[in-house]
Amino acid sequence: MARSALITGGTGGLGSAVTRTFLDAGWRVVVPLHDEAGRGRVPQHERLVLQQADLFDAGAAAAVLAFVDVLATEYRDDGIRANALLRSVIDTPANRAAMPDADHRRWVSPQRIAGVARFLCEDGSGVVSGAHVPV
Repeated sequence: MARSALITGGTGGLGSAVTRTFLDAGWRVVVPLHDEAGRGRVPQHERLVLQQADLFDAGAAAAVLAFVDVLATEYRDDGIRANALLRSVIDTPANRAAMPDADHRRWVSPQRIAGVARFLCEDGSGVVSGAHVPV
């Protein structure tokens, strides 16, 4: 059975990079889709499932973190891991345009964050579950 990853925000600037990273590595990827415009931000792929869902409010974000905690606790013994990435300012063209005078040196690229996400799902990080990782 192929490995599966649920990627919230998987059609945004960061999320699409994470989605592509996992698809390229052979994973099955499930992405909650807020609106139809998101479909064009990720490649069509046989292992990509776009599921209609609205996770774009503060309550939903808190619920996702609580869900990560529950999954990590309840399913650890089954080999199922759940972790959350807490993003900071992401180095995207849109953010650079919106904040041209900001210090961009500490901003993180979507590709580097995608690498962290993939690492958390690989065998080498098998002891990590329930983490809320700032990136």
